[in-house]
Amino acid sequence: MSKEKKDIRIKYYIRLLLVIFCVVILASGIIAYKSAAAELKKQLVNKCHAMAATIAAVIAEDSDGYAEFLNDMNVDSAYYKRMHDLMIKIRQENDDHFTYIYTQKFIKDNTFSFVLDGEPADSPLYTPPGVQEQMTWMDLLAFREQRAVLGSDFIKTDWGDLLSALVPIFHKDTGEFLGLAGADTDRAQYDAIIRIFIFQTAISITAAFVVFALCMRWLSGNVYRSIKKERDWANHLMFANKKLEKLSTTDELTKLNNRRSFSEYMDIIWEQNHRLKLPVTLLMIDIDCFKKYNDSLGHLEGDKALIAVAQCMKNNVKRETDFVARFGGEEFVCLLPFIQRKEAFDFAKILVTNVENMKIPHPASETSQYLTISAGMATVVPDNNNTQAQFIHEADRALYTAKKSGRNMVVVN
Repeated sequence: MSKEKKDIRIKYYIRLLLVIFCVVILASGIIAYKSAAAELKKQLVNKCHAMAATIAAVIAEDSDGYAEFLNDMNVDSAYYKRMHDLMIKIRQENDDHFTYIYTQKFIKDNTFSFVLDGEPADSPLYTPPGVQEQMTWMDLLAFREQRAVLGSDFIKTDWGDLLSALVPIFHKDTGEFLGLAGADTDRAQYDAIIRIFIFQTAISITAAFVVFALCMRWLSGNVYRSIKKERDWANHLMFANKKLEKLSTTDELTKLNNRRSFSEYMDIIWEQNHRLKLPVTLLMIDIDCFKKYNDSLGHLEGDKALIAVAQCMKNNVKRETDFVARFGGEEFVCLLPFIQRKEAFDFAKILVTNVENMKIPHPASETSQYLTISAGMATVVPDNNNTQAQFIHEADRALYTAKKSGRNMVVVN
C-alpha cells in the first residue's frame, strides 16, 4: 500500500473514531442527565415523605386536640396557635428543602380543605383553615386508600409545579383516619440543583473532547493504538455514568433496608427530633445462638431463618416513621421515632414473642426449642450532649446484657 493511500486511510479512521467518540459522549451525557434527573426527583420526594411522616407523627401525639380542632376550625384556639407556630418553625428550619408543608381534611367528592400550614399569617402564601380546593390524583388516592402516596413527577397546581408526598394521620388511640399531612418541593428548587449538574457535565464533556483531540494527534500514526484509546475512553465514560446510578439501599437476602439506608434515615430523624425535642428509640436485635443454628442445620436453612425473622419484624412495624434494617449478619435494628419509652418497650416485647411464636425449630439453642431473638433498647431525646454513636452504643450494650441474662428477652439500658 502506498504511503499516500495509507495516509488517506489513517485520516479516515481518525475521522471515524472522532464521530464515534462524539456519539458516545452525547449518548453518555443524555443517559447521565436522565439518570441524575430521575434520582434527584426520587431523593426530593423521599425528603418530602420523611417531612410529611414527621408532621403526621407529631400531630398524632395530640390526636384528641387535632380531632377537636377539625370540628370547629377555631383559629383563636390555643391548640391552633401552638400547632401553627410549630409548623412555621418546621417550615423555616427546612426552607432549602420544602416549598410547602400542610395538613388536609376530606370534605366531599373531589374536595378537601386545608387545616394547618407552615406559613405566617401575614404571608401571601398563608392558607387559613377551612379553605377548600379540588383534589389532584394523589389527594384522591391517599384519601381513598388512607395510605402514603409519593409523587413520581411534578404536578401542575394553582400553587405551581409541585413534587409532593402525602402521609395519613391516624388517631393515636382509636386508629381513626383524621386526614393527610403533606410536603411539597417546587420546580424552582429542582431546577437549581439540576443546573449545577448540567454545568458540571458540560465541563466534563469539554475536557473529554480536549483530551481526546490531544490523544488523536499523538496517536495519528497508529490506527490500532487509536482504536484502543477510544475503547478505553468509552469504558471510562461508562464507569463515570455508573457512579450516577442509584446506590442500593436494600439488603439482598432479607429485602429489608440495609445499613447504609439506616445511617441516612438516622441522620434525618436525629436532626428533626433534635429540633423538635422529641424522643427516639433504637432496638438492636440479634438472633439467639445463630452460629449454632447454622452449624447444626446448614447455611441454607440459616438464610431461610434470617428471611423469616426479617419478614416478622416488617409485619410488626405499622407506623410510617418506623424503620427496620438488617445491620449485619444475624443482627437487625429498629428505629422508632416520636414514641414514648413504655410504648417502645411493649412493641419490643411483642416482637420477641412473635418471633418465638413462628415456631422455627432450633435443635442447638440454649434458650428454647424454637428460634428466638434478644433485643437491647435505648431511648433518648437528641441534644448537644449526646451523639448517634453513643445512642447506638447504649442499645448495643443493652443487647449484650440481654444475651448474658438468658436471651429471648428485651433489656432497656
